[in-house]
Amino acid sequence: MEALQKIGVSSVQQLIPLLENPLISLEIVETLLALRQNLGGWLEACGTSR
Repeated sequence: MEALQKIGVSSVQQLIPLLENPLISLEIVETLLALRQNLGGWLEACGTSR
């Protein structure tokens, strides 16, 4: 979980300047939602493989 928290924190810090641009922010939100879904499936696969 610590690794995921570190990734989330660094990603959010990197995204803050981009989110100030309203044209880019919608694209980022859609991308993050897709990544979140993919990450969830990947974590489930890892959890069941253990």
